Amino acid sequence: MKTPDPAVSDRSSPIARTDDHRPARRRFVAQIFNLLYHRLAVGKACEGRRRSELSGSGAVRTSRRLEKRRYGRLKTCAAIAALLALLLVPCSLNSGSIVGSAHDLSSGSTPEVCVFCHTPHHANAAAGPLWNRFVDPNTTFTLYSSPTMNTMVPQPSPSSRLCLGCHDGVNATATANGFSGSTKHDVVNPPVGPRPDQTTWPSCNGCHAEIVHGRPAKMLGTGLHDDHPISMTYPTAAQDEKFYLPPDLQNGWGAGNVRLRQGKVECVSCHDVHKPDYAPFLVKPNTGSALCITCHKM
Repeated sequence: MKTPDPAVSDRSSPIARTDDHRPARRRFVAQIFNLLYHRLAVGKACEGRRRSELSGSGAVRTSRRLEKRRYGRLKTCAAIAALLALLLVPCSLNSGSIVGSAHDLSSGSTPEVCVFCHTPHHANAAAGPLWNRFVDPNTTFTLYSSPTMNTMVPQPSPSSRLCLGCHDGVNATATANGFSGSTKHDVVNPPVGPRPDQTTWPSCNGCHAEIVHGRPAKMLGTGLHDDHPISMTYPTAAQDEKFYLPPDLQNGWGAGNVRLRQGKVECVSCHDVHKPDYAPFLVKPNTGSALCITCHKM
């Protein structure tokens, strides 16, 4: 029987289709799952047809042959299952790593992962900790407002501007350490080549995954009017009783939970840029709105 075309078979498989955002190891595991599924499905269909065609004295002999073939398929599936078990262990141990995630912008010409945000030398110290990107501090954003709010939302603080430096989707030019560069495509201190950076471009697929039929990076633009407000001071119980009081008004609930930066709600309050465990880089699962009701009383 003709082997199913993987491009067609993938649409009928119960295993989720693979995409180019996942690490190569996980894509390979998913392909093995699909192979296992179609091995069983095709074998079962062939066996059913042959049984329906059996008649007379040859039925017993043919039935024995089918049983031997079924046993062979089961052994093959058991071997594949054992291989998957070995492959899945390293995947689980490697969970929570920025490597292979949407924030891994390493490319063939620049295989380093961290360099697209951080550098140990000649950093853009005015922007953030060992920050290796150009940040435009003059970008003005349209802010969120609501008649139910009793506080003013300021322009994004330097902490959140580090995130918006990429996620505002606006390719601006900024300066750092006397050099000028693109806020989207250049780094302050390139690992190779001279400054200003003209060689260290990130992987295009990291931000523009639509070119490989994937999901593009979230681009908020300069309009934050329809996004959760940021850079505002978290209220005390006396200021607003509809919010839960964190154990630390300066730092929030701590690692693995909602965090505050100097008492303010920032992008990093809900997102951890280094941990892709809970999409989209959430600090904790939002099942049952668990993330939301950490702060908001329902």
